[in-house]
Amino acid sequence: MILPTGRQEGFTLIEVLVVLVLISIMATMIFPAFSGFLSSITLNTNQRKVINFFKQVRMEAITSGTLQVIVVQGNKLIWFLKGGEPFIMDQGWKELQTDAKDGKIIFYPDGTCSDGKLKVVAPNHESLLLSLDPISGEIKAE
Repeated sequence: MILPTGRQEGFTLIEVLVVLVLISIMATMIFPAFSGFLSSITLNTNQRKVINFFKQVRMEAITSGTLQVIVVQGNKLIWFLKGGEPFIMDQGWKELQTDAKDGKIIFYPDGTCSDGKLKVVAPNHESLLLSLDPISGEIKAE
């Protein structure tokens, strides 16, 4: 549309380029914060999965009245079910480390467990440290 003064309505190329530059600057500032947020969500999810897994094994020891053993092997947690069949928890961790004897975490029928710490290293090299309370059998994040 042509205005009475002879000028056309719309944006100039310079105005459009300035807006695009501003949007790209803002995106480069926001993206690193967003990716850090995503990695912390992944780490928290892994933490919850491990804690819930340990709670499940502890509950099985109490309800079945038998020892339950979790073996830390490489980047996997292995729990041997009633029939001796292994249940393998592999969440794509880079590494699992424990100070438990022989890499075995034992849950007893009275709800207690062997003492130990478990370090979970995610693929992005972030890690979390979980500790077992031998008296209560609970696992907690440090």
